[in-house]
Amino acid sequence: NYEEWLYNTNKFEHLPFRLMCADFAPGRCLDYIETIDNTKIKSISEAEYHFFKGNSERCIEIAENYISDSDDTIAFCSGLLYAVANLSICNYRVVRITFDNMQKYILTKEFAERDAKKESIAFFTSSIIDILLHCAKADLTKLKEAMQYLPDGIRLFSTYIMALLSYYNGDYSRTIGIADTAISLCTHIHLVPVIYLHVIAAIGLINMKKIEEAKARFRIAVDLAAAEGFWAPIIQHHGILLGLPEVCMREAYSAEFRYVALGAHDFLKGWYHINHVGEEKSMVDELSTTEFVIAMLFHKGWSMKEISFYLEMSLRMVKQHISTVYLKLGITKREELKNYMLV
Repeated sequence: NYEEWLYNTNKFEHLPFRLMCADFAPGRCLDYIETIDNTKIKSISEAEYHFFKGNSERCIEIAENYISDSDDTIAFCSGLLYAVANLSICNYRVVRITFDNMQKYILTKEFAERDAKKESIAFFTSSIIDILLHCAKADLTKLKEAMQYLPDGIRLFSTYIMALLSYYNGDYSRTIGIADTAISLCTHIHLVPVIYLHVIAAIGLINMKKIEEAKARFRIAVDLAAAEGFWAPIIQHHGILLGLPEVCMREAYSAEFRYVALGAHDFLKGWYHINHVGEEKSMVDELSTTEFVIAMLFHKGWSMKEISFYLEMSLRMVKQHISTVYLKLGITKREELKNYMLV
């Protein structure tokens, strides 16, 4: 019932992250943003729009106006967009300072005693920070409590966060199950969270070597992303997609693939540095996107022949890439890759 959904959604008009909440038709996102009356929410929605398109500089330019806003909800949402957009362009010192400030506030006694219903969006943003900084060690207890007070779209995105945590913990079946359940219960479009859910499902499948299923699921995510040019979900997960962008996008979406690969290289460097504090330069910075993909597959236990068949690349070329990776990282055996690869 669209009228009922609209009524329920309008109750959350005070919340930012409108693009996660909204049920706009693919390709009509800017039209939807124009209908937002609240000036701050509209501006943050514009920052959100540029973030999902991968236009990090424009997102930062808008979001930094609100990261110290007197309204905690505005400040939290803007701070998250500001930090992750800076991560996407390797400004990892800015990311660390922003996240540290947000975490200090979250850990105060005053914040801890707040009502989960009133502060649900803050717990949502803090859970994303925990995932980015702590991976498998993140505690989503507060998020699970707060989800009941969030609008449908943000609840969907919250299930993506839970699926991502399951991936970090190595439970790929659970990753796929969470994503599939959330998608099956989605009664409206909610383009942004659904893209993320299909991406994380594809990640679970490819880690189980269900290659054809993973390709099919990833292609759904790509087709949805193409409707608005929302390539950020693929850029942000490129490393753990284990070559799916190369296999599924290189020919069908050649220009978009180049954009994703370029953005992924910068995002990877930013993510690595935010999780390896104190390293001014990492050997991972020296790897090309293709080299990193092959290194990730090799690190995950794929044989050279499996990589060759999957990436449609000659065995000789795969061996050459692995030799180059070893040389750049200064290692001599597969086991040492774990010090440089993603989870």
